[in-house]
Amino acid sequence: MTEFNNPILDDGFERVADAARFLGVSRSLIYKLLNAGVLPSAKIGNSRRIPTRAVRELAAASLTQQPRCDGRDNRNEEAADDTAASPELFT
Repeated sequence: MTEFNNPILDDGFERVADAARFLGVSRSLIYKLLNAGVLPSAKIGNSRRIPTRAVRELAAASLTQQPRCDGRDNRNEEAADDTAASPELFT
């Protein structure tokens, strides 16, 4: 059996319906993303499968930061104290 060294395949595949549920979108939008090349996929039998990692990466790339209630920009502010969460905790 041939071994593939492609990290996007390490986490397995999802059905279109599962990817849509995870992203909170319709199946038709998932098919549009597949046809546009935004999401990679594999045709297995009669079904289309999407690498789980590709779905998670699309969700991560789509994250936005909500504005602060006081209207100030919070992207460049440093933590006020040592108890603030460090980005290293989330990697």
